Amino acid sequence: MTLRPMPGRHLYLIALLYVALVCSCRKAAEQPVALSTSFSHELELDPAKQKAIWDAEHITFALEHRFGDAFLKAWKGKDRKALLSHFARASVASYPAEKDSVQQEQAGVHERRWEVAPDQAPQADDAGLVDFLVALLDPFDQLESIGMRVTRIKEQEGEDNAWWAQILVTLRGSSPGGQVAICESVHEIDFSFASEEELGLERILHGWHVQSVSHRTTRRPLFREVTSDVGLDQVPIPDNWNLEPHRAFHYRFQVAVDDYDLDGYPDVAVASYDGRPILLKNIRGQRFADVGLQLQLNNWSREARQSPPDKLVNNAVGWVDYNNDGYPDLLMGPYFYRNEKGKGFVDVTAESGLVFQRDPMGMAVVDYDGDGFLDLYLYYEVAEQVPGNGTVRPWIGDDKSGARNQLWHNEGDGSFRDVTDVSQSGAGQRKTTAVNWFFFDDDHLPDLYLANDFGVNVLLRNQGDGTFVDISKETGTSDYSTSMGVATGDLDNDGYPEIYIANMFSKMGRRIIAQVGTQDYPGTVYDQIKGSCAGNRLYRRTGDNQPWQESSAEMGINRVGWAYSPAMFDLDGDGWLDIYASTGYMSFDRRKPDG
Repeated sequence: MTLRPMPGRHLYLIALLYVALVCSCRKAAEQPVALSTSFSHELELDPAKQKAIWDAEHITFALEHRFGDAFLKAWKGKDRKALLSHFARASVASYPAEKDSVQQEQAGVHERRWEVAPDQAPQADDAGLVDFLVALLDPFDQLESIGMRVTRIKEQEGEDNAWWAQILVTLRGSSPGGQVAICESVHEIDFSFASEEELGLERILHGWHVQSVSHRTTRRPLFREVTSDVGLDQVPIPDNWNLEPHRAFHYRFQVAVDDYDLDGYPDVAVASYDGRPILLKNIRGQRFADVGLQLQLNNWSREARQSPPDKLVNNAVGWVDYNNDGYPDLLMGPYFYRNEKGKGFVDVTAESGLVFQRDPMGMAVVDYDGDGFLDLYLYYEVAEQVPGNGTVRPWIGDDKSGARNQLWHNEGDGSFRDVTDVSQSGAGQRKTTAVNWFFFDDDHLPDLYLANDFGVNVLLRNQGDGTFVDISKETGTSDYSTSMGVATGDLDNDGYPEIYIANMFSKMGRRIIAQVGTQDYPGTVYDQIKGSCAGNRLYRRTGDNQPWQESSAEMGINRVGWAYSPAMFDLDGDGWLDIYASTGYMSFDRRKPDG
């Protein structure tokens, strides 16, 4: 089998997650063990359990593709005969009663939900179950997609090739009135087979129990895609599958929005991998035009600078009015530009004193000391440049696996000073993927939350004397995760901010971690591996003297997929902050992203 290349970071994460989960530790280790670039043979998982996990993942793939493809095709076509053909003659089934449904309306979204405990579900035969499943299609005038994924799986004890699985089925389409419609349902199934080939054939199902159904419709979409209409499709986004390995490993671009010419329309700056400066001017809210080169922004591509092929470029971008003239200035790539009142930009990199130690992940702007001038915080993911030569970086080393972040103080004279050490804001050498300035407490001093990949996240409290102190542990916000982004805001309008963290999410990892525990791993290792596939997190605080609570499961936001770049804003104007996060990544199969 030939696998197509995928972006190095994701290949790297998936491979290491899988190795960690199936080859990590044996309960014989009595003291906490720190993970590193290699695993000791003495810490390998019990061979029998390792085989069981591998078998479960193999069956999962076959179940989703062989059985799933056939069953969903019949379901979509309302082919009752084909659906019934998958059930054994002695099968049992159950589903919630119509009277148990609950309806609610919020922010223009109407939801109807059935949710019952297994022992409360009415018993039925397979024909009644099929009727129930087919009826779930009735609210759809047009069904755009139907998908199934296995969320949990285990082999039945005492029986060969007999399995239990929990599956999630998602239906998407539109209602007869043209409303957007989504139906999600959770099911538990019992099945058996003599050979893998039988998974796509008839009568493998011995039990099917519907656990919950949620059907949501909205009167109208809040957004309409206008990417091509307004010219935003002119930003070049290469096909990562066809990039050279060293380019795919480091490909990224960043976006920053501000009104650089103060004409009342927000403009978009893009720092791209190929080094071409893109500044999209908003033309009266109708379309965007790229004026980057026209306004004297420099090209920093390898070709333009004649850089060695293994030299990385800076993809950070951000707006900051560093001289308080009312016009936002621009950091883009390895350059810092002064905005000439919207008429053009002047390269002031040298006189600003800014020095990038490596290729930064991004920047965050704040006046952390209240002197009236905006300061810069640059954060970094990697400790060394890896040009695709097979070099392996430590993947779990916490504060030794990444790079030192930088806090640059605005001196007010057009220059910046590196105050990272004196302010104690570097937060070790972690792989920081995102940061967020917010008011953790009511001292009116901006505090800083760092989202780190393969390590603990960090909350730095601003002490008001130019220094910061790490209060992560005492606040309960430092648990180990693989974070891709962070957003803060008061979601419940109680006067206390929440912290929302976008994390790595793996369907495979969630299934595997459900089959192992502290009996298989030393506690420290188990917590780290569990954190690597836990999904998104939400920390809440309800009072001045109340501890922070991890509330992701309670709030229903921990299973949204592998997420990046979250944001909080009031999407529908109802007075409550909503959460948006982009999700997904490229996997071995274009058609089946893991997130």
